[in-house]
Amino acid sequence: MPQVDTAHHQGFVQNPDFDREGTDARVAKHWSINPETECDDYAVIEAQGPDGEAGRMQIVRGRGRSAEYVWQRFDVREAENLVVRGMLKTVGDTTAQLRLFFEDAEGKLLKRAMSSHILSNTDWTSLELRTAVPTGTVRATLYAISFTSGGTGEAWWWNVDVFETTAADVSEAKEESIGDSTGHPTGHPVNRVLPTPKEVELGTGAFRLSRDTVLWASGHSRVRAIRAASQLQSELVERLGVPLDVGASLPGATRSAVILAFVDDLVALRDQLGIQLPDVPQHDEGYVVHVAEYVCVCAARTERGLFYATQTVIQMLPDEGELTIGGCTIRDWPALSQRCVHIFMDFLSLDHMRELVNHMIARLKFNTVVLECSMVRWRSHPEIWQPEAGTRAELRAVQQILADAYLDVVPLVQSLGHCAWLFYHGRNLDICEDDTVPYAYNPLAPRTYDVLFDIYQEVIDLLQPTAFHIGHDEVRMIGTFPKSNQGKAMGFSKLFVEDVNRLAEFLLQQGIRPWMWADVVLGEDLAAHIDRLSRDIVMVDWQYVPFRKYASTEFLKASGFDVLGATWWNPKNIQTFAEYVERAGAMGMLQTTWLGHFSSAKWTSEARQYEAHVHAAEHFWAGAGVSRGDYVERIAGAFVRNALPTRLDAATPDWGDRW
Repeated sequence: MPQVDTAHHQGFVQNPDFDREGTDARVAKHWSINPETECDDYAVIEAQGPDGEAGRMQIVRGRGRSAEYVWQRFDVREAENLVVRGMLKTVGDTTAQLRLFFEDAEGKLLKRAMSSHILSNTDWTSLELRTAVPTGTVRATLYAISFTSGGTGEAWWWNVDVFETTAADVSEAKEESIGDSTGHPTGHPVNRVLPTPKEVELGTGAFRLSRDTVLWASGHSRVRAIRAASQLQSELVERLGVPLDVGASLPGATRSAVILAFVDDLVALRDQLGIQLPDVPQHDEGYVVHVAEYVCVCAARTERGLFYATQTVIQMLPDEGELTIGGCTIRDWPALSQRCVHIFMDFLSLDHMRELVNHMIARLKFNTVVLECSMVRWRSHPEIWQPEAGTRAELRAVQQILADAYLDVVPLVQSLGHCAWLFYHGRNLDICEDDTVPYAYNPLAPRTYDVLFDIYQEVIDLLQPTAFHIGHDEVRMIGTFPKSNQGKAMGFSKLFVEDVNRLAEFLLQQGIRPWMWADVVLGEDLAAHIDRLSRDIVMVDWQYVPFRKYASTEFLKASGFDVLGATWWNPKNIQTFAEYVERAGAMGMLQTTWLGHFSSAKWTSEARQYEAHVHAAEHFWAGAGVSRGDYVERIAGAFVRNALPTRLDAATPDWGDRW
């Protein structure tokens, strides 16, 4: 481990060993606790440390779905590079982490630095964070934080210290992967394929694509098969200058052919070609790719499965030179049937949306897009339009891009909370719960559901979805809810449940399944009312830190709901949650993206959010024992940059970050 300069130790964290303020203190001297905590989740006790020595430690407890922490602020204006070290132990359903936030003189946040995570039931271990201090920093806030996913747990902190170090010693923390597999041999083009295929057998010889290659579809479903190869044809137009000729009959033995087949045609195809083709996997989205000297066969049970086979072929094409693929046979199918990605409709660039969908989301074999579109200029309510917002026609164009890429669309219209969009230009304040901070609507106001259902119905008529995400997260994050006397008399839980059920009924009557964020449902005050919620609702359990076990998902499943896990940018979180969902038999996973409606102008400064799509695709499809987390970590950045060549340098409106 690199040596650090401890000369400035006293200028940073005071009381790193958690001495008590007083006899009955529940927090150590110079430290503070989460100001929102009302329960006794902190204690300083006399104990034996990691080497058996006597001393004091700070215990941070968590219950339910929570984040508890002790924190300390200190002056760092003379420092250039810092290292933070802690010694801790975790007990029960707790994941622990160190975080360091840097601020300027006006209190503006300049940087967040975070350590890796220590998962539940880990014996004494050290945790380290190294980071450069951004220019203009005056002070830093250090957090020793612990998270629980739905159960109970404790983090035992023995010490947390901060030192100044040299620039050469600084590198941002990386999470370690768990149970990583290296997959297939390097050097063969199949190694480029993401998500990693389940079964691969290398063959001899090579298949060469050229202008003379024929595209041929067998059997009675030729139109569907050729449609599934549309992106492959587009790729070959870019590489060869022309699409492949679509043959009326199987070409001769010396002319190369890309052959598309559904499972019912495989027996006849084996006889025609005189080759052994493996059986197609039983999964509806499974596929087979067989590459030999003169044929590249793509076979599947469904049109979407055949589309995935062609995506695998595209990824095996070399970046330059002759379009040659080494011989191989691939059998592949997804670990999770529901593999979703959440994005905002981009209001700046349809080209960005097209690249994001075709070169990333579809290429990586996601099958559903949750499309956040609350702020579109809805025809029914022009009074809340923003001039820079997208139009219905643009939304319809995005839907067509998704459909052409075999992606189901689930519209997301923020409801109850995150509803500032309903109150733009000072409109609709008669249905606002707290009009001093327009954020949540009043579920008791006479006009509320007239306005909301106008917009819901427009979305439904335009997109024809089979599922609809109603939001409902972080309802009490801003303002007062409930604020009205009538609302207070009813109580938050009753208001929330009745609102959710009313929206669910509106959707279910039209054959549309409601989805919603699950964080409020997991709160202690909803526990007595959860049985009143419709079990037709899909609960989306967002948890953005890694755990060994996701107690929240377990609770929701046991309560009778179908559950999707949801992750954000952290690769270890993506891995652990996807593997847990696979083991638990939950509905699937959703990868969230929080770049807002102007992502085409913002993503280069938040590239990790798109890189997380690559990690998510790998773990959602390949699954435990097959996924290659270390490989994805190395290539995710390059994958994203190659996929998204359109980059805009455009000003965005102030409201663009409020959703």
